Amino acid sequence: MKKPKKQTIILISACLLLLICVCLFFTEIRNFLYLRHYEYTAPGYVDSFFAGKKVLFLVPHEDDDSNLAQGVMEAYAEAGSDVYVLFSTNGDHTHPAKTRIDEAALAAEANGIAADHLIFLGYGNDWDEEISGYKHIYDAPPDHPMTSAAGYTSTYGTEKHPAYRNTVSGEPSPYTKASYINDVETVLLDLKPDIIYCIDLDEHPDHRALSLIFESAMGEILKNPQNTYTPLVFKGFGYCTAWDGAAGYHGKIVPSTINPADRSYAYNDDEDDNDYLPHARYYNWSERIRMPVSPKILSYSKRASNAHKTLSAYRSQNAIANFEKIVKADKVYWQRPTDSLLYHAKVRPSSGEALCLTDFKRYDTDDITGKDTLDNNIGLWFPDEKDEKKTISFIFDRPQTIDRLVFCENDSLSDHILSGTLSFSDGTIIETGEFRENGAPSIVETGHLTGITEFSFTIGESRGGRAGLTEIEAYCDDDNADRENGLTDRTAFLKLTDRDGNYIYDYLYERGEELSFNLEYFSHPCAKMPEAFDVFLDGEKIKASCNKDEIKIENDFKPHTLTVSATNDGSLSDTVFLRPYTLRYRIMLPIVKWLETVRDRQ
Repeated sequence: MKKPKKQTIILISACLLLLICVCLFFTEIRNFLYLRHYEYTAPGYVDSFFAGKKVLFLVPHEDDDSNLAQGVMEAYAEAGSDVYVLFSTNGDHTHPAKTRIDEAALAAEANGIAADHLIFLGYGNDWDEEISGYKHIYDAPPDHPMTSAAGYTSTYGTEKHPAYRNTVSGEPSPYTKASYINDVETVLLDLKPDIIYCIDLDEHPDHRALSLIFESAMGEILKNPQNTYTPLVFKGFGYCTAWDGAAGYHGKIVPSTINPADRSYAYNDDEDDNDYLPHARYYNWSERIRMPVSPKILSYSKRASNAHKTLSAYRSQNAIANFEKIVKADKVYWQRPTDSLLYHAKVRPSSGEALCLTDFKRYDTDDITGKDTLDNNIGLWFPDEKDEKKTISFIFDRPQTIDRLVFCENDSLSDHILSGTLSFSDGTIIETGEFRENGAPSIVETGHLTGITEFSFTIGESRGGRAGLTEIEAYCDDDNADRENGLTDRTAFLKLTDRDGNYIYDYLYERGEELSFNLEYFSHPCAKMPEAFDVFLDGEKIKASCNKDEIKIENDFKPHTLTVSATNDGSLSDTVFLRPYTLRYRIMLPIVKWLETVRDRQ
């Protein structure tokens, strides 16, 4: 037998080498497409914020859990917290309830949430105005019976997931506003979650209704004279910051949620009184709370993200088409304190109806289906035109300590309080000055006033015929507050951001890039922000420019683990991975983006 020629051996070797290279190349593509979610190490805030809690998410439709909290739900579940999700409607207007409920169960499984922790209230998705006489259940009188768009008159579910009231009493709830509020209140008192996340006033009437119904239920609980339950409450949106938000996912990092008002990355914005959301003026973008998400939903491709499986479960809504709008490096909320001293105070106005000032609702309407920004027309106290006093008084049943007051006025930009006077029972007089005109909370620091039995607020100058208030709250900064739900100053987190304010987890950096980072910090109201932070690189403490506003480290174009922790509390920390943006990433990321774009169009 003749020996193979040298050229043949070289050709075969080259073919084998090419085959190996091709296999490695496609293996790498597969890794980026399906396996490479951000590398994960449990940062300190997992224990300080996400672990050991009972958490409830309230959303109207089966898929709004992803809009409101994709990545946040998983973070709690991964940390071992008890996570519940409440769906208030069956989403049965365009698809059968069984389809929507089964999809929610699949999505919950992907998120690590137990099936028996899903709560379906079983109310209708949209309403039959011709039969019911009202466009929406929220606009109807409390006990007025309603018929849903799907033709039902009482709550229902499926065999595996019956409606909540059926499981509690054996009978469904009639479709009335009073039953709706009562069912939500019953869930809150049954579970007594430490932390609550609820949808806010999106453009959809069902979103708006659940937001206000939750606040009605929460208000009734807080006003109960025997109540000691004061959970952390966060309100957020499903549309403007998710479903209808700005798309953007592929790249060196997954970006954070951007301002829906101007679609800009206005992270380090000044605290401008007028940076309010276009459809919810009572929220200022600069005052949002930015929650970290589970790194498992972040990756270099959509298909490697755990959220891809979750959103794919909602096939009837084609939720996966909005992946890049929903999945971000943070989720944004606005906090609603629940420990105001005024819930149990007597309210005495010089004129007008003033019970709305202590009902927990900063907004209310009798036309939930109105377009764009709703008219805050029934949740407002304003004095009669002929009232010369224009005063509201609060009387306590026992002496109180007050550190600050919070005023929320009519969000109408044409009606505005320009000045006011506070008078306290100890003789203290405080001029409040002008309130924020968009309805966002105006905080008046009173100093540490003790032994206060009553106080009053008098409107001074104003403009417009409906210059008034939607809510007044009073707070005492008591570090030793006895809270039934057990939340303490350990309910806190800090998160590293890049120079643009994006939350970072697995960070690719360029050669020669200035490695400068900032810190975002959130804590329970009883907690105080740490005064100093320590920086660790690969586990070793390093010298660095270290304060909240700027953390700098040397760029040596090598992979590192960066950890920042509070100097006096090492458990309050964050850890991120720093990786050089090598040729490997420069080649693979554009290819992965192109492949996913092609597949998404099919």
